[in-house]
Amino acid sequence: ARFGFSLAEETRVLCQQMTEGGMLEELPKERVYAEFRKLLLKAEKPSVGFELMRELGVLRYFPELEAIIGVPQDPKYHPEGDVWRHTMLSLDAMRKLIEDESAFSEKRQLKLLFAELCHDFGKPLTTTLEYRNGEVIKWANYKNKSVSEETQTDHSPSIRALGHESAGIEPTRSFMYRLTEEHDFIESILPLVAHHLKPSQFYRQGAKSAAVRRLATQVNIEELVLVAKADFLGRTTAESGTGVYEAGEWLLEKAKGLKVENRPMEHLLQGRDLIALGMKPSPLFGKILHEVYEHQLEGKISNREEALSYARSRVHDRDVQEK
Repeated sequence: ARFGFSLAEETRVLCQQMTEGGMLEELPKERVYAEFRKLLLKAEKPSVGFELMRELGVLRYFPELEAIIGVPQDPKYHPEGDVWRHTMLSLDAMRKLIEDESAFSEKRQLKLLFAELCHDFGKPLTTTLEYRNGEVIKWANYKNKSVSEETQTDHSPSIRALGHESAGIEPTRSFMYRLTEEHDFIESILPLVAHHLKPSQFYRQGAKSAAVRRLATQVNIEELVLVAKADFLGRTTAESGTGVYEAGEWLLEKAKGLKVENRPMEHLLQGRDLIALGMKPSPLFGKILHEVYEHQLEGKISNREEALSYARSRVHDRDVQEK
């Protein structure tokens, strides 16, 4: 994948024998992770390496990856084919998006590439086929042929994967911990998987500033837009062929205007500010700080003076109640 070479036939046979013989199980995870890093960071098209893993049977060691093979998608939105094919195209798209980003550290590039690789891990768990006779079948049941004869003759079901974003969190966590024990790194990938549809959803809905501010408390919007754009480019629709991801551009511009593109809105008040108002730490203490921040996110409080004024009013209310 890195040098554009092809695999010699005798090497292919040897690799298959090693895989079938369980020899990969003897490798420490650090060695396996190092090979994933090289594939993701050094190959122009990482998909070449993953397709070779598939051919050689290596994916049996990574059930989360193996599970996306053959999972169908709505051809209207994914004419490229199944989830595996889409993931490979998206992964290559991400590699291209970040290859000129000198400001991106190796770690950040790796985070984005792993997020793209894992972004649809929830689809095998949530994909359903809805037939004209009203029957709705989960993909897992369909694979087991738990379908009626009438349904089997209907080859044009509606295909949905509702909730696959959140369903992908646990498979991603499981897959990543099989490679590394870097807890913070793994946890930084999960929000990108969980929210990868948000840019398109927010764009269609015309999301308000408050929603964008709240999103920034859950995920780095700048990174999220990259993941969503690679997802968009990993399709063979006419829209994706233009290379212009309007939803991402819209969200990033809006986030920059709110100054939350790569970090959440800063808290206008800290605990020391409430102490200066004469309060002592208590359950109310934390509640007031939370309320102030909620009002900031909603745009009801926009500066420190307004925040202090709100806090004073809450302290006053407490004093009145105590009297």
